[in-house]
Amino acid sequence: MTDNSELQRDIDTLLDLYRSQQYKKLVLLARQLESRWVDSALAHDIIAASYVQLGISDSAINHYEKSISILSNNPKSYNNLGVVQLKLGLIDEAVKCFSSALELDPKYASAYFNRGNSHRQKKNFEEAIKDYQAALRLTPLDVDTLNNLGATFQEKGQLVEAINTFKELVNINPNYGKGYNNLGIAFKWKGDLHQAIDSFSKAVQISPEEMTFWENLGSTLSLSEINFSQYSIFYENTLWELLKRQNTHNPKMIAQTIIRFLSKDASFARCFEHEAGDFQEKNFNVELINELSSFRLFLKLMELCPIADVAIEKTLTNCRKSVLLDFWQVDKVCDLNKLLHALALQCYTNEYVYFQSTQELDTVDELVCFIERQLNQGGVIRPTLLAMVACYHPLNKFSWCRKIVRTEMNQTLIKRQVDERHCEQRLLRVMPTLTKINNKTSVKVRQQYEENSYPRWVNSVIFNQPISVYDLLRDIGLDPADDIKEIKAPKILVAGCGTGKHALATASRFKNSEITAIDLSLSSLAYAKRKTNELGVNNIHYSQADILDLKEHPARYDIVESIGVLHHMEAPEDGLAILKDLLNPGGLLRIGLYSEYARKGVIKSRNLIKKINHKGLIEEKIRNFRQSIIMKTSPEYKSLFYVTNWSDFFSMSECRDLFFHVKEHRFTLLEIKKMIDQMDLIFMGFEFNGSAAPDGFKNRFKQDSNLLSLDCWDEYERDNPTTFLGMYQFWLRKKI
Repeated sequence: MTDNSELQRDIDTLLDLYRSQQYKKLVLLARQLESRWVDSALAHDIIAASYVQLGISDSAINHYEKSISILSNNPKSYNNLGVVQLKLGLIDEAVKCFSSALELDPKYASAYFNRGNSHRQKKNFEEAIKDYQAALRLTPLDVDTLNNLGATFQEKGQLVEAINTFKELVNINPNYGKGYNNLGIAFKWKGDLHQAIDSFSKAVQISPEEMTFWENLGSTLSLSEINFSQYSIFYENTLWELLKRQNTHNPKMIAQTIIRFLSKDASFARCFEHEAGDFQEKNFNVELINELSSFRLFLKLMELCPIADVAIEKTLTNCRKSVLLDFWQVDKVCDLNKLLHALALQCYTNEYVYFQSTQELDTVDELVCFIERQLNQGGVIRPTLLAMVACYHPLNKFSWCRKIVRTEMNQTLIKRQVDERHCEQRLLRVMPTLTKINNKTSVKVRQQYEENSYPRWVNSVIFNQPISVYDLLRDIGLDPADDIKEIKAPKILVAGCGTGKHALATASRFKNSEITAIDLSLSSLAYAKRKTNELGVNNIHYSQADILDLKEHPARYDIVESIGVLHHMEAPEDGLAILKDLLNPGGLLRIGLYSEYARKGVIKSRNLIKKINHKGLIEEKIRNFRQSIIMKTSPEYKSLFYVTNWSDFFSMSECRDLFFHVKEHRFTLLEIKKMIDQMDLIFMGFEFNGSAAPDGFKNRFKQDSNLLSLDCWDEYERDNPTTFLGMYQFWLRKKI
C-alpha cells in the first residue's frame, strides 16, 4: 500500500511533467508507477489530460471515467470527459457529462459554455443560447462565450442580435480578430457589405496570419453588389494588400471589383472611354501610357489573372500594337518599363488570347532576330525590348532566353515565362504513369490539354483549416451517416486534376488525407506538381492515367472526386462505373457535370463555330473567333456578344475549353438520376459553394426539406436555368 507522502511525490512529478509539456514521458512513467497511484482520482485526471494533448482520445476517456468512479463529486472530471466526448462527436454523452458537472457546481461557467457548444452542434439553438447566457452571467467578459453566442444567433437567423453580440465582444477586446471576422460575416448575411468589409479589414489587421479572414474579405469584395461611391484610400489599400498576399484568395474573383473601384477615378475611366464604342486603330499615346502606368492596383492585377473586360482588352491590344509598330520611337519618349512588363504578364496569364495581326507578328519576328544577333555578339538587350516580345510570345520559347542579363529585368516576368516553364519541362520528363492512354476520345482530350493546360493559375484559395470528412459534409449542408466518422485518414483519388487547383483544394479541406491525383495531360500534371512543390504540400501524388484504364488498378479509396471530367468522355457512364469500383464499401463520390439548361448560350456559340469553320491552327481560330465577337463583324457574331460577360472568354485555355472542346456531354437532372439508379448509388445532395439556390428551392418544395428529390430539382431548374451555371456538383455514396 502506498503512503500519502509517496503518492504526493508521484503526483507532483506527474504535474511537473504535464506543465513542462512532456506528455509522452508522463504517460510512460505513469505506467511504471501505476500500482502506486491507481486509486488516485487526481492522477487519473492528469494522465487523461496528457492523453488529450497526445490526441489519444480513447485512453483519455478511460482515465476520466476511472477518476469519476473514484471521486464522483468532482465537476471538473465530468466537464473534461464531456470535452473529449464532444470532440469525438459523442454529443448526447457530452451533454450528460456537462449536466452532471452543473448539478455538482451550478456556478461552473465552463460547463455551461461546453454544454452550449454541444447544443449548438445538434442545432438546438435555443438551448445553446440559454447555456451561453448562463455562462456570461458568471463570466461576463469571456470573449469565447460571447463569440459563440453571436455565432449561434447568426445561425438561428437573428442577425441583429448576432451583430450586437459581436460588437459587445470587440468592445471588450479590440484585439480579438475572430470577433471582427464574425462581425463581418453577420454584416454580410444582413446585406451590409461595406460594414462587412470594414470588419474583415480590422480582422486581417489584427491577425494577418489567419487566411480564413483574408478569404472572407476577398469573397465579400468579389460580390457585384459592392457599390463604390467614390475612390478612397481605404479601399485602395485593402485591395492592394489582398492582391499582394499569395494563396489567400483567387484574384480572378475580385478582378471585376477592382475595375469597378478604379473606374471611380476619372483619370482611370478616361483611359478606356474611347474603347467603349467601335474599335479604331490609333497611334501610340504618351499620356495614356503614363496614366495606365500610375495605377499600381491595375498593374498588379494584370500580373495575376486575365482581366475580363472588353473595353480594357481593346485598349491594351491597341496599346500593344501601337507601341510595337513604332517601338524605337516610343521607347525614346515614354517610360515603358512598368506598363510593358505588366502587359507581358497579362498576355502570358491569358495565354496570348488577344488578337494578333499579321503586321504585328512580322514585326515581332524582326525584333526576335535583332535580339538573337545582339546576344550572339555579346550585347545586352534592353528590358523593354524583351518585354515587348514577351507580350506576344513566352520568352522560354526562344533558345536565347538563357543568355538574358537578368539583373535589369523584371524578376516576376523572368520567373513566370522562363524559370517556371523550364521547371515544368523537367517535372514532365519524370512524371509517373499509371496507365496508357488508349481510348480515342481520351487521346484527343489529352492533346487539347497538352497544348493548353487548363487552367493556368497564379494564386488561389487553397489553405483552409482541414477538417474531418464527417464535419466537412455537415458544413456543406449534407446529412452524413454516423459511420462516416470512422474515416479518420481518408485515401482520396482526384480523377482529372488538371493543373492542380482541385487537388490542392481537396488537400486543404480534409484532415489527415492522402491524395492520388491523375490526369491525361503531362503538361497539366507538371504545372500541378510545380505549384504543389512551391506551396510545400507533400500529401499529393501525381500520375498520368486514363480513368477508363483503371479497371485493374489495385488501390481503393474512401473518396473519389471527379469535377468537370466525365462529361468529356465518349461514354460518361463508363467512367462513373469505374470510379464507383475504385471506392471502398460506403465510400464517397464527388462529381461535377455540365447542365443542359445552364449551357444553352454555350451550345449556341459552339453551333456557330461549327457553321463558320474558322481556318488555321486552334489558337489562331480562337483569336479570330473572339475578335469577330468583340468587333461584331456580322449579325451572327453580334448576337453572341453576351459571351464577353463570361470570364472564360478572356483566356486561351478556358476559351478553348468552353467553345472548342473536342468532346462535351450535357445532362439534365433526370438523366443523372437515371444514371445514379443504374449504378445503385445513393444521392447525398448538392454542394452549392455559397449559392442561394437552396433557399429558393426550400420555399417552393417545402415537402423536400432534405433537398434530395432530383425530380423536384429538375422542375426547379427548368424555371431557373442558371441555378447550376458552373456545373452540377453533387455527392454520392457507394452502398455498404
